[in-house]
Amino acid sequence: MKLEPLKIDLEEIKKGLPGFTPTAASYIAEAASYCLYKSGHDSGVFLLLDEEQRVKIQWNMELSEDLETTWQDEQELVEFAAVGIALPLALLLTSYTDIQRAEKGSRADFWLGRKDENGFPILEALLEVSGIYKENAGNTLKTRVKRKTQQIKKTPYGNLTCYVIVIEFSQPKGKFLKL
Repeated sequence: MKLEPLKIDLEEIKKGLPGFTPTAASYIAEAASYCLYKSGHDSGVFLLLDEEQRVKIQWNMELSEDLETTWQDEQELVEFAAVGIALPLALLLTSYTDIQRAEKGSRADFWLGRKDENGFPILEALLEVSGIYKENAGNTLKTRVKRKTQQIKKTPYGNLTCYVIVIEFSQPKGKFLKL
């Protein structure tokens, strides 16, 4: 059975994500747009998730010298770009409706949860995110997922559900894993 493609509109992400300010959401959406563009992709590119689910990613980006100079550090670009794809994916693929940045020592990047009737967050799961600009023999999607899975399994919050999302930008493809 063929799955219907999911859709991520990075222009919509720029308006904000649950638990993220529009400024922070705009920053990660810009990184995702530019990283995909720099990898040779146009808006509307399909990311292949878990070798079966297609995710259409759209954006509208004005190319400028400032954009290029803002994102000269490729490692930082890929890190924030992966977050820009992973957070909307986590909201699309789980029942969670709220995101928070996790503290150092949690062994994860983000908390996933929902707000209670009074608007207070209920943190229910952890999310670890990673990105690869271009896969090579020493840095594959499979090896990165394995490393991030081992990392998050060491969380002091061991009784919670944990997720790992790794995005590779050159092809583009990704892996979404629930532990």
